[in-house]
Amino acid sequence: MVIRVIDPNNLDCVKLGVYTDASMCAGAEVAARELVAALPPSIRTVVLGPNWDVISHIAAGGSHTRAVQVPPLHDKGDLTNWLRVRRELRDLDVLHLNKVDPGSLRYVEAVAHTTRGLAVVSVVHCVQPITSNIAHRLCRALARRADAVVAVGNAPAIELADHLGIAAGAIDVIPNAVSGRSSIPRTRPSRFTVGVLARFVSRKRVGLLVEAVAKAPGVQLLLGGDGPEREPLEALAVRLGIQDRTTFLGWVEPSEVLHYSTILASSSDLESHPISFLEAQHAGLPIVASNVGAVGDIVQHGLNGLLVSAGDSAEAYACAIRRLQDDEDLLGELERGAVVSASAARPDLMASHYVGCYRIAIARCRKHGVGNA
Repeated sequence: MVIRVIDPNNLDCVKLGVYTDASMCAGAEVAARELVAALPPSIRTVVLGPNWDVISHIAAGGSHTRAVQVPPLHDKGDLTNWLRVRRELRDLDVLHLNKVDPGSLRYVEAVAHTTRGLAVVSVVHCVQPITSNIAHRLCRALARRADAVVAVGNAPAIELADHLGIAAGAIDVIPNAVSGRSSIPRTRPSRFTVGVLARFVSRKRVGLLVEAVAKAPGVQLLLGGDGPEREPLEALAVRLGIQDRTTFLGWVEPSEVLHYSTILASSSDLESHPISFLEAQHAGLPIVASNVGAVGDIVQHGLNGLLVSAGDSAEAYACAIRRLQDDEDLLGELERGAVVSASAARPDLMASHYVGCYRIAIARCRKHGVGNA
């Protein structure tokens, strides 16, 4: 096989693969779509993965991007699928692995390291523990072989370095970004409304926000999302006597919540660099959130929102909500701060950082002569 010589300082005509095994479009996939839309057309991009709806949605963001469906790789013994995936990878110069967590795509990454001349960029969106010792060891070994490892925030980069056993300085930090193209002018609702965009699962701790609103008389609660905890949350609202102030919308477009809310709130105990927060800032909403993951990179306390310490009680969230409900001047300042923050987090800047990352990854791959057969 002849390896094409690439000048890492000139990425014209480079072939980039963006790989995801997601079964639905969540934050990591929105970030990938924004990225492919902002990349220069000289980088020929293909989005790969087993779910056609997901990869075609991501690819539709870029005018020069196509989608290629490949079989899933969930079992190290599935040799036929390994060979089919490897066949798609061998025409690429760079593979961007869009990982939900450190353990995602480990078999795809292993296949990538057997592909001659392919630079591998491992992008981890959320740092969650890997429960299997064997999988953990494999992920650590793959991280050491990757040409670049990327985290989406400063705190996640430190966590990821510790998790993978590599130096924190070896991890690139590239925050997510959204364009806000779908944003429409928003009028602040007449009644103070707390918006929530979340999956209703235990780690999101949405029940704390239901309890917090119960402690804030007159405040409305607008919930976009669904999940196994929906019925218990509905029952909690009834038990606290705020069912008439609480609306469950189910899965909706973020705008269905953001355009009718005064603030966006999150009480999650595990986050990375939430896309919903960036979308909220484009809509001019202050954010009240637990200070976890890269949330502190998005929400500057007292400038564009209010931070609550991780693990705090419903009363802490209620205090933050009542503070904004009662202080019109502060609310206005945070709204203006949200708009300023949104204008600074641009997809073209995110894409520029990734282009630089790809350039370095290609140079490392060529330097080390990644001669994986």
